[in-house]
Amino acid sequence: MLNTDFDVPGGTGGRGRGYPDDDISRFITSVSPHPIKVNGRFGDVFRGNHMTKGEVALKRLRIGSVGIDEEVIRRFEKEAETWRRLKHPHVLEFLGTYKPEGHIYFVSPFAKSGTLLEYIIKGLDINRVRLLCETSDAIDYLHRENFVHGDIKASNLFISGDGHVLLCDFGLAKPTYAQTSTGAGTLRWQSPELWDDKPRTFASDVYAFSMTIVEVLTGLPPFSHLENEVAVILAVYHRDERPVQSPLESNGVSNPDLYFSHILDFYLFCLLSTDTTRQLIPDLLSKDASTTSATADMLRLYIELTISFGGG
Repeated sequence: MLNTDFDVPGGTGGRGRGYPDDDISRFITSVSPHPIKVNGRFGDVFRGNHMTKGEVALKRLRIGSVGIDEEVIRRFEKEAETWRRLKHPHVLEFLGTYKPEGHIYFVSPFAKSGTLLEYIIKGLDINRVRLLCETSDAIDYLHRENFVHGDIKASNLFISGDGHVLLCDFGLAKPTYAQTSTGAGTLRWQSPELWDDKPRTFASDVYAFSMTIVEVLTGLPPFSHLENEVAVILAVYHRDERPVQSPLESNGVSNPDLYFSHILDFYLFCLLSTDTTRQLIPDLLSKDASTTSATADMLRLYIELTISFGGG
């Protein structure tokens, strides 16, 4: 029988399940009665207040939803275990767990500016290349920690109050030694090898990042001209097509067409057709893989000397 006992009194640290021992319930002063966001099929995000850190977001598994089983709960537990280990300026901070009766929430700072996609669609005077560099820094950090994210896309990237990228949603993240077949993720962002039931890898994260570049440049999801995911599979897998390449107008770029042409080079580099070739990208790009963010350095290489950016 499915164990849905999430009532973990303060101080127990979730013993008996895989939750980290960092209960901050005593610091949470209020939680919104209704979710402000649906997080995938099984989760909700609430808005709350922390005694010393101000506004926070609280992510909760939607116990009782159709489809929730022990595997979903284990994934939720693993997300906490992974997330709490990650410390980087462009990774959303894990503050701890909130444990009222019958539920457990993961607490993080509240990202006032919403997701990366929401942020660019607002038409703000922003520097998209800086945001992409910050994203690649976060991915590079995750990979150096030997974690594959597994679901990189603009909706899993938040923007802080001061306009910086924060990578989040580690429900599919796994150590490289623990990878299994895909099982989840978002198809329009997935590399073709995952459709053959291969495991998620650094290379599949790189491909997903290239699809995120498309989102940031166009303000639309990858393959937005295709009606459904079956059409995407046919286009990519059988016709070797790529998303429409059309830049989004930006007040933060002095010449959008020039900006797009340079960043497109990097985008195409991420799209090398085989996962084996893509896997070599960090080795090809990094002068010193132990100290350099390879993807971010390559991105900057294409745009740094030729384009002047405003905003951000």
